[in-house]
Amino acid sequence: MVLMVILLLRLVTLISLNHRRFIIVRNKDMSCHFRHRVFGLPSGSVTVEFAIIVAFILPVLIFGIIDLGKFVWVRQVTTEVSRLGGGKIFAREKKYGYIDIYDANDTKNEILLNLLENAGSPILRNDNKDKWKIIVSQITAEKGSNIPSTPWDDQNMCISKQIHRGELDVNSAIGRQGEEPNEAALPHIYNHLKFDTVNNRADKSELGVVEVFYKYEPITPLPNFIEGILQMDGSGVIIRNCKAFF
Repeated sequence: MVLMVILLLRLVTLISLNHRRFIIVRNKDMSCHFRHRVFGLPSGSVTVEFAIIVAFILPVLIFGIIDLGKFVWVRQVTTEVSRLGGGKIFAREKKYGYIDIYDANDTKNEILLNLLENAGSPILRNDNKDKWKIIVSQITAEKGSNIPSTPWDDQNMCISKQIHRGELDVNSAIGRQGEEPNEAALPHIYNHLKFDTVNNRADKSELGVVEVFYKYEPITPLPNFIEGILQMDGSGVIIRNCKAFF
């Protein structure tokens, strides 16, 4: 990236120098005349340097516009999918269309996953399932005592249910079904699920989390020109978007 900036600045300099610039030089009899000068470089050398830099920078700029533009667009799509999914598993009345994925049957959960896949249809397709994954998780809060009717220990937080769609080889950042959620993955929410001895309950009884993963692969040779751009190489980078809702 630094190299690209330097070359771009050099290109701007050469463009400005290609305009005629004159310096005043006084001869012995104090008369003035103008001499065309470009930092002491012959005009032919400037033209060659200008052509070389243009030939290198223009493709990089074009590749950057294409790949960076698509990268931003993909992130926007994954954001919208996770936001929609989070709204659907929000803990509200079911008559409004909200789904408790733990209590819901497989058909309702399939309907939810179909909805999310369709929302991301520009990039989440049947013919590229190895490039994306949607993971929907439900987390129950600490209850302070164990409830026999649940298959987990209610004295601890637990990922009570997890469903997914897609075949990308990634795991949920918050953990797996039946495990305690990863605190680092829920930095602003984790404490709301901890048992409060003063109120004799947690702030929130459960939490719905939607994670959308997509492997973005560059469609131009941009990473070959600028190493590490977008934290990716020619094999791409995995974009993760996560939304959590009470």
